[in-house]
Amino acid sequence: MLRGIKEVFVFSWDGSAFVVNDNIQMQHVTHGTLKNFLADTCPYGSMIVHLQDFVSATVHASYHQLETTQTLQAFASSVSFLLRAYCEKLLALERILIDQEETLTLAMLIQELQPYFEGIVNVHNIFKQAVLSSVGKSSAEQGLCLLNLLERSLVDAEAAGQKLVMPQIVKLYLDTIKPYIDFVDKFISTGKLEDVYGEFLIKRAENMTLEDPRYWKDSFYISDQESSMFLSPLLESIISAGKSVEHLRFANHAAGSKMAGSLHKDIVSKLQASVTVQERVDVNSKSSGVECENMEKVAKDIVASLETTKSNKLVGFEFPAKVKAVCSVGQLNCALPTIQRVIEQLVKERCSTASAKFLGFFKLQSKLFESVETVHNHFLMLAGEVMDCFTAEVFSKLLSGTPEMWQNGPFLNFALQEALAWQACPIVGNLDIHLKDSAPKMWLDGFDNVVLRYSAAWPVTIVLTDASLKVYNRVFTLLCKVKCAKFALEELHFRSLEPTHAGSSKRLRQNAHALQLLKFQVFSFLNAFHDCLMKEALYGSKLAFDRDLRDAADLDAVIECHENFVAKIHEQCLLGEKFVAIQQIILALLKLCIKLHVLWNKGIEHIIGSQIKDIWDSFLMFHVKFRHVAECFISSSHCDTSRVLAFAANSPFLQAVKL
Repeated sequence: MLRGIKEVFVFSWDGSAFVVNDNIQMQHVTHGTLKNFLADTCPYGSMIVHLQDFVSATVHASYHQLETTQTLQAFASSVSFLLRAYCEKLLALERILIDQEETLTLAMLIQELQPYFEGIVNVHNIFKQAVLSSVGKSSAEQGLCLLNLLERSLVDAEAAGQKLVMPQIVKLYLDTIKPYIDFVDKFISTGKLEDVYGEFLIKRAENMTLEDPRYWKDSFYISDQESSMFLSPLLESIISAGKSVEHLRFANHAAGSKMAGSLHKDIVSKLQASVTVQERVDVNSKSSGVECENMEKVAKDIVASLETTKSNKLVGFEFPAKVKAVCSVGQLNCALPTIQRVIEQLVKERCSTASAKFLGFFKLQSKLFESVETVHNHFLMLAGEVMDCFTAEVFSKLLSGTPEMWQNGPFLNFALQEALAWQACPIVGNLDIHLKDSAPKMWLDGFDNVVLRYSAAWPVTIVLTDASLKVYNRVFTLLCKVKCAKFALEELHFRSLEPTHAGSSKRLRQNAHALQLLKFQVFSFLNAFHDCLMKEALYGSKLAFDRDLRDAADLDAVIECHENFVAKIHEQCLLGEKFVAIQQIILALLKLCIKLHVLWNKGIEHIIGSQIKDIWDSFLMFHVKFRHVAECFISSSHCDTSRVLAFAANSPFLQAVKL
């Protein structure tokens, strides 16, 4: 009966449990006493039958019409191993009875088997609560329910001080998580996501190729965000590493084609090493190593006795190898936090290695950093003389007052390529200019038609996305307008205000002096605004970005670093929707600079004082609004949002010109 055999003389199987037959009698024991004593053993035999039926049904994939997922197979395999050790104990007791060299009573039999009964009860409770209660649930829910219950049992056993039960639960847990560990191992080693039964949380989006711009963020997802399991804190890192290796395979790179050693085996080995160190400390403190030697001898004997077994149909691979790998796991007596810490450490190491390989490939083969630097140098105009050569030619055409001459695709591309010709880097050849399908616009509004483009190829497009390039282009448009206004003021020369004939009137001299004062104050303000925008807002952010980029350990860190930088310059340049009011004020101030340029070049004889006063009054009005709106943003806790806001709030009031 204790072996799970249903047809015996003393006991009967009623379909779900053993019961003691009524016709059993012994001369030296009363019927009631014997029946009560035997009845106490019936639950253990019943549990053995339930567990054996579960193992057998799992093999034949017919247990309550459940799919035989890898997790259930692994759990059943571990239960089968524990039952085998129990049966070997029964076999040893039977030999004692047969040899009749020792006395063995029923009470002694139960006492010998009591440690095994404790483990059987615990395993049966796990089986009943995790397996039977999850009938009808999805494969993923079944696996999570089983793993969570094993973890809770491990915690409870440790809290209750069940030293005999702890190694059994540790073995059950390590065996049951093996499919999950193997799934992760293959994913982060080969980039292949193989989930036949749909029991793992990581899923792949259908019909999404690696070249798809959405791939890196949307190709893999977690099917149940609410579920919690031992790998939950690591899922994002696992997905990132798997995507990295898949990209390496797609690029035919050797780093993505090799699979490292078994992750599960490394986890068990590390746990064994940590427990061995602790055991040595305990043994030294107690000055006794006899028990440890006996445990090692028992483990070796179990392996030797199973060498003749060729295969295990339950999991489909050689059983002796399986026993060698996990028989010592049954002796592990470590807490759940220790197991989870080892798993987390080794999984993180694998993920970091895979992600670092792809990032290294990205840097060397795809020239990621060079592409990002090219975009920054030209869209943010950090390239110095190169962009100055391009913009000077464009600005000169713009100030001529004929938008058709400069809002012309061939002209703009020729000017750009001529400026870029001085650079040896071949990547700059990916830059070109495109005009939107709209009519030419006058003055600074014409830059809204201009689109600077950078043709990035996969996998650089993972970082330099279309969305980020649109933000860069908005910054480029703003810088063109600011630099054009500054260029327009720089082109105003005092000698242009000299009268063409001798003996100029006092009015002309006053107008010329007023224009000079106006230019001086406007140019001082605009030059300070330009320096704040270029040095503090853009270049300062760029330095911080470069530091973060150097420290990035994987592509996700690079993407996060780049997205943060793009968002930062978007805010620094006041391009968000909440800054629409201040954007309009800045544009109005820049347009006044162009208006001053046009008025200046009319010649002093054709300028009247009211025109100067009109520009000056407008400039004072918009400057006061600039300060006021900036102060409102700062008072609304936007102080750290933009250096430009701080500049605007602290810029000195301008003086009025007397005419």
